[in-house]
Amino acid sequence: HNYEVVENFENNYCVVGKNKKYGVIDSTGKIIIPIQYNSIKLLSNNKNQITIWANLNNKWGILDTDNDIIIPFCYDEICINSTTISIRKNNLWGVSKRNGEIIIPIHYEFIINDYDKRHTLVKRDNQFGVLNYNLKDLYLFSSNPINPQEIIPCQYDALYDDSGRKEDYYSNLSDLNSEQVSDEGFPV
Repeated sequence: HNYEVVENFENNYCVVGKNKKYGVIDSTGKIIIPIQYNSIKLLSNNKNQITIWANLNNKWGILDTDNDIIIPFCYDEICINSTTISIRKNNLWGVSKRNGEIIIPIHYEFIINDYDKRHTLVKRDNQFGVLNYNLKDLYLFSSNPINPQEIIPCQYDALYDDSGRKEDYYSNLSDLNSEQVSDEGFPV
């Protein structure tokens, strides 16, 4: 094979490219993901498992090393970290587990998670709210069922921390709950 692009191996897998299309080979040189994608990225976790996210016809999806589709190629953007996958479709965000299960529905303008806190700031219809869930919980308690709920509904122009600082994105909301927020979005 004459590849124009050969990236570094990661856990025995390597992205290769030819004619501006990309695929994945294993350490023996066998093509495991066909060279047909606009872009491919590999991410390994601490268990030496590989996640392959790829772009096909300007839509992103997730494949496994058997070339099975885990998350369909219907997303405008995918961001992966060690525990979760943030997915964007029609300018709205949601969060998925690595197995493709949607855990935060795709209807937020943004989702900001702070790993030092217990909650997640969200924005829907230009209004801020807070979920009773921190994405860190997925990593720590991955076998537990996940059912995030808006404990502060998305109906506030802004949220403020206990010192009065405006929270356009997440910080210092860890101790808030819906009983602690006034109708104006201020802690009480």
